[in-house]
Amino acid sequence: MNRRTFLKKSGFAFLALQSLPTTLMKSLIAEAVEVPKKKGKVFVYIFQRGGMDGLSLLAPYGDSNYYDLRKNIALAVTGPRPALKLDDHFALNAGMAGLKKYWDEGTLALITQAGSPDAGRSHFDSQDYIEWGTPGDRNTPDGFLNRTMSSLDPIKASPVRAIALQSNMPRVLTGNFPALSMNNLRDFGIQGSLAQPDELKGFESMYQSATDQIFRGPGKEVFEATELIKAAQSVPGDDRGYPKNGLGNHLRDIANLIKANIGLQVAVTEMGGWDTHVNQGDHDGQLTDRLTELSDALAAFAKDLGPLYGDVCVVTMTEFGRMVKENGNKGTDHGHGSVMMLLGGSVKGKKIYGQWKDLSKKNLFEERDVPVTTDFRAVLSEVLMDHLGVKNPLPIFPKFNYSPKNKLKLFG
Repeated sequence: MNRRTFLKKSGFAFLALQSLPTTLMKSLIAEAVEVPKKKGKVFVYIFQRGGMDGLSLLAPYGDSNYYDLRKNIALAVTGPRPALKLDDHFALNAGMAGLKKYWDEGTLALITQAGSPDAGRSHFDSQDYIEWGTPGDRNTPDGFLNRTMSSLDPIKASPVRAIALQSNMPRVLTGNFPALSMNNLRDFGIQGSLAQPDELKGFESMYQSATDQIFRGPGKEVFEATELIKAAQSVPGDDRGYPKNGLGNHLRDIANLIKANIGLQVAVTEMGGWDTHVNQGDHDGQLTDRLTELSDALAAFAKDLGPLYGDVCVVTMTEFGRMVKENGNKGTDHGHGSVMMLLGGSVKGKKIYGQWKDLSKKNLFEERDVPVTTDFRAVLSEVLMDHLGVKNPLPIFPKFNYSPKNKLKLFG
């Protein structure tokens, strides 16, 4: 195996610490770089894949059109398991009771009628456009969070500044900046066909004889990343509140990475199951069950962070919403606008942001969908600037004309 092949296979991929040759590990530990103890802000980005129905997360119970168009699936604010009133117009799905305390404390905010200006209804295209940060443009070579990382000053000289906790590297993190992807902390490592024992031995030999920094640097960073991930595995946490599902497990791991103080600045994960064409349900049913899983995982995450909650901002969003009118199968079809959520200690919460247009036919997009009155890039630009410290969002969202005059003021 040659150097190019190994680096292509390993690069910033998975490498199991326990499988490293002893002599190589001693060399790496001896060369480890001391990094400062400075702490910084962390952005956690959760993508709800499938098209989440914002009208069942945040019900506009003050709009009579809502009940006229959704005879079977509208959320009621009276009766069994009523939706949780947030003000005189909106109510939170009862399944999200776990997050209600953060609303009451003022660290949960919701943005209504938010989304992409692209009018497409394809899951894959719409997801790609959002993750690239360039709606309608298929020629974008990298994700908006990869571009973000290239513009940020590091908290510390760490190879684990950007991480995806999911089964594959999402488009939002693809690009020139070296990001990591793993399904969980415990399985972090090269597995199966990615590296065989003879390949590791070959790499040990090449590493020990290498003199050029181009080769020596990337190899060293891979092993340093593994060392840091291993340290994060042993960070104590509060597992009791996390739901035993993919999102719960991923948020628990992200909390460990944050608490380990190893330089993490951006973490990405995802949650599927939002494509509710049939039997969507109202206060009970498949959609409320998914919202409960989301809410419980986020509440456990916030609790687990403890005093670090003030340094973290979570954003949830989806590729598009659903039609306003329910379909013949008591579900909803692909739509347009939806709801974004912000959760974090510095979020100016207990407020619903965005311009609300009632659900009368004249206001609906293509006379059928929730309109988009707040571009998702406006929300994310503000998060990146006011939370992470990005100075200029234009290189990150090159086709979006961000205007400070229209600032939502999401942070206090």
